[in-house]
Amino acid sequence: FMVERVGEADEKDTDQVGLVVVLNSQERALILKRSDEVGYAARRWSIPGGHIQEDETREEGAIRETKEETNLEVSNLEHIKSLGRLHYYVAHGYNGKLKINFEHTDSAWVAHEDLEDYDIVEETKSILNKLLEGVYE
Repeated sequence: FMVERVGEADEKDTDQVGLVVVLNSQERALILKRSDEVGYAARRWSIPGGHIQEDETREEGAIRETKEETNLEVSNLEHIKSLGRLHYYVAHGYNGKLKINFEHTDSAWVAHEDLEDYDIVEETKSILNKLLEGVYE
């Protein structure tokens, strides 16, 4: 009997990835520190997201993954950019209390001027930079 860990890889996963910038009322973005248990970019900071499954839209996958990783129900999503198989969304609303799962070890709400203080995965950093600067408004 194995306990299923929420967020574990699934055979229904496609290679498409949905990523979500969750913004709070102070226009800060949620970033998460990736744990040693994740293969890609361990110990670096990124944003919630993961593989989209065959039976869901990109947006549905992004919402589900964010819930698995943060316990937050995000809403009012806006697609801001796609880079190959990575699809970036901004969530302008959320409900719930932040609680990270095994995939991450820490979380932070950052403003534009805080970005330099964190080792953030490159693609994500450039998106956060533009977003928090107001480029995508």
